[in-house]
Amino acid sequence: MFNSTKTSAARKLSGGWVILLLALFSCSPAPDMSGVWIVDKERSSDIEPWRNIHLRITAEPDQVSIGRLLNPRRYTRHDSVTFPTDQTQIELPMEASAKWLESPHLGVFLDGNTGQQIRANWEEQGRELNVQHLMTVLTSQGASTVEILRHYVLSPDGSELTVVETRSSRENPITFVFTRQ
Repeated sequence: MFNSTKTSAARKLSGGWVILLLALFSCSPAPDMSGVWIVDKERSSDIEPWRNIHLRITAEPDQVSIGRLLNPRRYTRHDSVTFPTDQTQIELPMEASAKWLESPHLGVFLDGNTGQQIRANWEEQGRELNVQHLMTVLTSQGASTVEILRHYVLSPDGSELTVVETRSSRENPITFVFTRQ
């Protein structure tokens, strides 16, 4: 009788610890896409002419900041943008005559007379983000409006970020896989 009572008390105690540990782990914040990310070239669409792409993301409930560092063969380019995530459209100025970083080898330039329009929303807070960019670019054929849709998805364990980019100027989407630095 004494042993069964002791065993019953031990079960209650160990069950309590299990519940406490589960509660602690469930209260831990899930990883979000904030952080520094490095492109995995083997698992991504061709990133030529870039040797490497790094992202620095700060994700908050009401806004996101994304900085990009692009390393081509002869120089380094970077850009950064902060935008709300409530579907509000914002307009950002663009540097006149700057090459369009998405296609620097094609002779596509940004139109400094127009801005870039951005609209974004969370599909799942901190883990899945849609960003729409609308801008005018200049080519040898004249001005063109380009729409870029980027869908950012964080892996369940928070170690990978996949970005699927659809452009109105391309037939097929581009996929980038990033790993957390």
